[in-house]
Amino acid sequence: MDKFLLLCISLFIGFGVIFLYYFGPFIFKKNTNIQHGCQCSIKKEKCQYCISNDNIEYLKQQEKERQRLEEIKNRAYQQRLYQQQLYQQQQEQLYQQQLYQQQLYQQQLYQQQQQQRVQRLEQQQLYQQQQQRVQQQQLYQQQQQQQQRPQQQQILQQQKQSAAQMINDQMVPMDIDTPLVNTRGLSNIQPHKLSQSQMAEIRLNERIHLYGLMIRREIPGDGNCQMHALSDQIYGDLDHSALIRTVIVNWLRINGGFKLPNGATLSDFVFDASWEEYCNNMSKNGTWGDHLTLVAAAEIFKINITIISSVASQTGFFIEIKPKVKSDYYALLSHIAEFHYGSLCQLVVDPRTGESVQVVNGLQGVKRVNFKQILKLMVVQLKPVNLEYVAVPYQGICVQLAIPLASNGR
Repeated sequence: MDKFLLLCISLFIGFGVIFLYYFGPFIFKKNTNIQHGCQCSIKKEKCQYCISNDNIEYLKQQEKERQRLEEIKNRAYQQRLYQQQLYQQQQEQLYQQQLYQQQLYQQQLYQQQQQQRVQRLEQQQLYQQQQQRVQQQQLYQQQQQQQQRPQQQQILQQQKQSAAQMINDQMVPMDIDTPLVNTRGLSNIQPHKLSQSQMAEIRLNERIHLYGLMIRREIPGDGNCQMHALSDQIYGDLDHSALIRTVIVNWLRINGGFKLPNGATLSDFVFDASWEEYCNNMSKNGTWGDHLTLVAAAEIFKINITIISSVASQTGFFIEIKPKVKSDYYALLSHIAEFHYGSLCQLVVDPRTGESVQVVNGLQGVKRVNFKQILKLMVVQLKPVNLEYVAVPYQGICVQLAIPLASNGR
């Protein structure tokens, strides 16, 4: 019985302790927080201890955050400082490089100036030496001329006497510009006594008179001879040469692709420059005309251009340039190969005076009908002449003489 009572008391005490432990705070309005080791009110409000602990933790966190921000600021400052130092170093290096380049450039410039001075001095010395050589050569030539002058005067006097003797023997002089027809050709002329230009002129004059033509007007040799000759043939004067050049160049600028009868275009004949450069050069006063400008003139003025050339070939000296549109007008030109163009016209012999006269003096070219009538008239009125060319040098000029041949050919 006592043991049972003790057991009951023990159980009661145990249950009471457990009850007080769990339900005591609700009964006595207090709460024991075992985890934090403090007691808080039943409304779960934190006690001062817990609040102070929380404040301490908050302050610690604030301090840690402040320290972290300070570290970040310090790092950023150190980085900016490093970048500034690096930038200053780069600027210093750049300045040093610029200074070095300036010094190097000044040295090179000084060396170039020194070299130029040396070259100028050498050139001046060379020029002076050349001038001395030229003066010596001129002096030597003058001495030679003075020594040879008596011999030349003697030879010249002999030539004058010989020419006077030939004139006294009734040799008829022939005009170089309008020579008579040489029926025996050039075989009787001694080539070693004539230059190539003189031979070309004789050959051209022979062909001109072979076709019954004569020189219409003397054409100046100022680089515009082709334009002057065309102006004389088309307008009857030399005042329209510049206008003809302008019209031809304007036509060429537009018609670089103009096709010739062989299928080639005009621009295909320009090799050393562009077509625009060729036209710009051709527009300048004094530029020689060529076969392209003759083609342009034939197309613009609708005329058949006939050219008698002094080339050595016996088959290629007669050249015709015809426009695409059929025309009854002609322009007659002479050509000393690669040097000079002239203006020609038909001639006949006046039966009243026996002199050759121009039968064509129109301003717009020669009509084909008139051309045929002129040829027919020439065949009727012209008489055959049996003459021979003789070339005699007289004071540096080749004088052509026409010698009538006797019946036995002497």
